[in-house]
Amino acid sequence: DENFNFIASQQSSNNYDPRLRPWYKGAFMNKSLFWTDVYIFATEKLPGVTTSFYFEDKLGRKGVFAVDILLDNLVSFIVKQNIGYEGNIVVMDNELNVVAASGQLNELKKLFLTKNEVKVQDLNKGFISAAIDVFITEKKSRFKFDYDKESYVAYFKALKLTLDKKWKIL
Repeated sequence: DENFNFIASQQSSNNYDPRLRPWYKGAFMNKSLFWTDVYIFATEKLPGVTTSFYFEDKLGRKGVFAVDILLDNLVSFIVKQNIGYEGNIVVMDNELNVVAASGQLNELKKLFLTKNEVKVQDLNKGFISAAIDVFITEKKSRFKFDYDKESYVAYFKALKLTLDKKWKIL
């Protein structure tokens, strides 16, 4: 209640064990911060990512603290970024799989429900694929390029989540 008094408890009939989840195993085995790839959450049945952190208290008890980030929330956040009248933001993982993209929430949800990985090509945005091709071949983070008789400007930024996991933001 509002005074933090116990009201009731409820036992779940499912056999959910967080220790078997990738976010728990990743943080526990690495003894550090861990980020999952996009996956379908067990309870919400919606795509998202989880960040988790290993901890050990003064009594030697070990555990993992985790925060789920629904794809809806991540896309809502990037849509609110001021990137110009016709700007787009795409967040990708180390392998250039799409994590989130502005203006693509419904399409991404459908894709993540049917695929383990979503490629930029799956978004049907040719200019974004063209920008990634230039980024890979020219190894530049800022550049101009042409696609379908239109000129574009692209900027890639690395977002270091952990030592081995970096997202790229276009």
